[in-house]
Amino acid sequence: MQFLRRLLWTPINLMVLAVLLHLALSWLQGGMDRIGALDPDRLMPYGLIVVGFGLFHFFLLNRFVTFWEVFFHELTHGLFALLTFNRIQGFRATMMQGGELTFQGRGNWVIYLAPYFFPLPAMALMPLSLLAKAEYTPYIYGAVSVGYGFFLVTAIRQFSFSQSDIIKAGRIFSVLMVPTLTLLIGLLMAFYLQGEGMRFVEVSGDILMGETWPWLQEGWRWLLGQAEALTLSEGRLGTI
Repeated sequence: MQFLRRLLWTPINLMVLAVLLHLALSWLQGGMDRIGALDPDRLMPYGLIVVGFGLFHFFLLNRFVTFWEVFFHELTHGLFALLTFNRIQGFRATMMQGGELTFQGRGNWVIYLAPYFFPLPAMALMPLSLLAKAEYTPYIYGAVSVGYGFFLVTAIRQFSFSQSDIIKAGRIFSVLMVPTLTLLIGLLMAFYLQGEGMRFVEVSGDILMGETWPWLQEGWRWLLGQAEALTLSEGRLGTI
């Protein structure tokens, strides 16, 4: 049964990885037409907060925030376990002995890798900008930037090839998927911090429908062509 599940899900996971890689590369290859929509002057203060708090966290707060690093790591596992229809059975976060999340259901790469690409502290604060008055928006953006800086340092510190999460998801798969999703979510954060979060969603949708989908179709036709050529070749060999 486990073998059959892997046989089914491996091509699906690889297809998801291919789509996300294509989306990320399309954003970068779009150059100024896409990335150029970001305004350095508007983003500079928040970028400085991300970098400044990240360095402060890494060099000075390290010993004081270990519990919160573990807490958000396990909480992110739990969030994506729930989102993929699993049942949480246990949650533990400690300062000295790490943490653990147990759930009933089937694990997947999203659950295992989520703490390394999904900035939960920042994402949790983002909806506040929709509820607060306009004059408070810069303060919310600042808090989101702090949360994102906290996430980046935590993810870098925790990512390791010996980490059980990375082993379960697959080392090569993790090395490809985590940076890809980190780039895409980082772009989303940048557009959000200049008040244009929906622009990222709209452009990504255009890329997926206008570029990625045709690319997948072309790749599928190529695979079918190779399979047909292989079949014909084997047929000719069999008549000799």
